[in-house]
Amino acid sequence: MFADVLFWILRIFVEIYTILSYPLYALIDRPWSKVDPDNPKAEVVSRSEEAIEVKSVVIECPVRDDLDKANVETMSRLFEFMADKFKNRDALGTRAVVREEKIDVDDGKVQTKLIQGNYEWKRYKETLELADLFAKGLVELQVGDVVGFYADTRAEWLVAAHGCWRNAIAVATVYTNLGADGIIHAMNQTRVETVVTSTGDLLNKLSKSLSELPHVKRIIYFESPLKPGEPEAIEGIELVAYSQVLEMGRKSTAECKVATPSDKAIIMYTSGSTGVPKGVVLSHANMMAGVKAILPLAYKAVNAASRPLNSKDSYIAFLPLAHVLEMLAEHVILLLGIRLGYSSAGTLTDKSALIKEGDSGDATVLKPAVMAAVPLVVGRIYKGIQVRSINSYRVSLYVLPQIRFRPLSHKNPNSRKSWSSFYSSTRSSGRIAALERPSPTSWCSTR
Repeated sequence: MFADVLFWILRIFVEIYTILSYPLYALIDRPWSKVDPDNPKAEVVSRSEEAIEVKSVVIECPVRDDLDKANVETMSRLFEFMADKFKNRDALGTRAVVREEKIDVDDGKVQTKLIQGNYEWKRYKETLELADLFAKGLVELQVGDVVGFYADTRAEWLVAAHGCWRNAIAVATVYTNLGADGIIHAMNQTRVETVVTSTGDLLNKLSKSLSELPHVKRIIYFESPLKPGEPEAIEGIELVAYSQVLEMGRKSTAECKVATPSDKAIIMYTSGSTGVPKGVVLSHANMMAGVKAILPLAYKAVNAASRPLNSKDSYIAFLPLAHVLEMLAEHVILLLGIRLGYSSAGTLTDKSALIKEGDSGDATVLKPAVMAAVPLVVGRIYKGIQVRSINSYRVSLYVLPQIRFRPLSHKNPNSRKSWSSFYSSTRSSGRIAALERPSPTSWCSTR
């Protein structure tokens, strides 16, 4: 009895609150303005007295149609498709690192800065050939059916992953910012015998956990351009350089195993923010479903710009490839014929931690047309823009899945008001953003 009375009191309170607050909500949020009758998201399939059946509207996408016609059902087949279509176009770019410089700062500490050159590019066909060599090298090394990846985002990461997929080997991704407990949990759960990482801090961090990783027998490491040579030997562990794996593949006559749609492609571990990292198993069919789901939206977005993007435009890749957003975004962008330029949080902008004052960050050098971002990263970009005016871009944000535009009137394209509109529109969710050359008359942002 008491529970019933309490329930009705609560219900009455909610109804009164709804009636009183709705006018204010409607005035501020203007929900009717967000409905676009010319761009429906779903259509009615059937109606009855009991139910209405609806389905999502299929967005036209010639690239997705080509994938279906070519029967592309695995990640390994996907890169074959792209390499056959784009062949000698630029695919993956890495900025040359010339040297390190030690800079004395005011508090007596010493900071390390990277002196970098321009981007150097590998073409689609060349990237596929490298993946083939890596795959054959893995056969020679007799790795297991799962390989752990504990490395920062870079071109070699993607090549090595495709090398695994071309040999029907699953990739177990581990975030580089995980603590020792997270690393140990993920690698012991997947029982990986081979781990791909980088020389330097990550290799050192991994080596400290090896006593609790009984299954790990081999580490494949990406070499550092600044510190050539082999790292210090680790007892009981075979250390193999990335370039050595490629050389093994070049000499190999082995046949690689062909992956099927049902084969595991990725065991993607979470960041561990709610406990121990959880491994999400994604098959090749799962990954291809993700690619095909995002592809029409990205296709629509890049063609909704003031001009269609092409092979001379670039996507700047800096989010962790251990995250499915970056993984799918990079493949979708490559499918659209747009090249990937790799970056990092330490070198992204002119004000990033590893960029010497007066030097240019990766975004300034690459002049990217597309990027995938999360709110934290957008906040950092905004902060950099406030510190130093950037006048070579205008910004358009394409929100997935809904795409809307509205002009921003301006007198000064570098005004705080314009960039504030860019920043505030991106705080609530991850976005795909397009950076384009400035128009003298208008700006675009999400609405």
